[in-house]
Amino acid sequence: MVLTAEQIRVSEFSQALPAMAELIESTLCSAPSVEQSESRPIRLSVGLPAIDPLHWLEGQVATDRLYWSDRAGAFETAGIGVADQINANPGDVLGTELSRLRKMLTPESEPLRYYGGYRFHDGQGDSDNEWNGFGPGRFMLPRFELYRKDGQSQFVCNLAPFSDRGRRAELIKALKNVTFTIDNSSPISPSQIGRIDLPDRAAWQAGVEAILKAVNNDQLSKVVLARRTTLEFDVAPDPLQLLRHLKAHSTGCFHFCFQFSGSATFVGASPERLYRRVGRYIESEAVAGTRPRGATSNEDTRIGRELLASEKDVYEHAFVVNDITRVLKQICRRWRTVEGDAAGSLMKLARVQHLVTRLEGELADGYDDSAILTSLHPTSAVGGVPTSRAIPLIEKLESFDRGWYAAPVGWVGNDAAEFAVGIRSGLVDGRKLHLYSGAGIVQGSSAEEEWREIDSKLSGFLAALN
Repeated sequence: MVLTAEQIRVSEFSQALPAMAELIESTLCSAPSVEQSESRPIRLSVGLPAIDPLHWLEGQVATDRLYWSDRAGAFETAGIGVADQINANPGDVLGTELSRLRKMLTPESEPLRYYGGYRFHDGQGDSDNEWNGFGPGRFMLPRFELYRKDGQSQFVCNLAPFSDRGRRAELIKALKNVTFTIDNSSPISPSQIGRIDLPDRAAWQAGVEAILKAVNNDQLSKVVLARRTTLEFDVAPDPLQLLRHLKAHSTGCFHFCFQFSGSATFVGASPERLYRRVGRYIESEAVAGTRPRGATSNEDTRIGRELLASEKDVYEHAFVVNDITRVLKQICRRWRTVEGDAAGSLMKLARVQHLVTRLEGELADGYDDSAILTSLHPTSAVGGVPTSRAIPLIEKLESFDRGWYAAPVGWVGNDAAEFAVGIRSGLVDGRKLHLYSGAGIVQGSSAEEEWREIDSKLSGFLAALN
């Protein structure tokens, strides 16, 4: 049983909660008794007047929160609470738990989706740090959502019939905590009182030199070295306020927010799609090389041309293109390049521009999201070449835990999925904001230039803070 916004629609926000309460009551009273193994999520939906999902989320009191908006502006959702959750276990093959999720969803479930992500590397770090609470991987079906697509807004309640059948009173109580009365007052703006770059400039220089030595000795060809910049404030920054400002400074990106059980909050504005799958169709892209945008149209064009002509950046970009091409050849019965080539074309964002090459294909039989994730992650845009040598070196040189930074984040539905690469991201942890960004080190790289490149990538976050 799936109820949609076309079946129930209200003209005023004050009608939304009573309408949803009636849906919950009638659905759980009429739901047949089922075995747990046969239980399927149910999506109850009430159509609403236009409302901003992120603004709605800012008004909710919840310890589990998520937000996702895709790069094309096709849909966005804000969610609170947990109707169902699927966790990865340490040491699991990337994406294996998604097979259970797919079995739970049917064509009638659309657009019901689970949202979440993974650690960059399961063997990295430990649980006693700022990433405690995120785990190796986690996907959440929110209890309540504010979902917007094609200009239409829906208030959604997701139910797991087997576990929710005897919880009507608890669900109605949780529903009463949802509000459509949004506080429009200006939140307190925190003041920065400290900053720590890890590694610092000296350690960064030493790390780049260690990588270049390995490159010159033909041990590897590329390593993406990351930096964690920790900003401390006088009061805890609001992650949703930060995300709202970040969206304003980073158009053309995937925007996301994940918070589990009141832990730290992971927010980001990633320009890079890992893959999008609809049925057997898949698309992916290679993104590498960075330059700032110009202050004028002529300057911007000049900088873009310099990036396209940069031997070092084109060389670095080609690794990513070759990496993704190799994977598509393996998992697709047919594939093609749809934009750019090994040298790439320009992706122009609000504050930076990149080289990009886009590819698409038709999956061969036997390949699912688990196989795609395992094959694609980590691309050489965030790891290195060869991966087997780059990842151990990254763990040796980086004295912090990447957590979900540079890892797959996204959603999975009945017969579709989309994952971004969790870059241009930060973790709000109390009064601290940890910002993460990396640079590809290849032959010809300069430690000073790569440090400046990371500063350019962090500029969107820093602008949002100001």
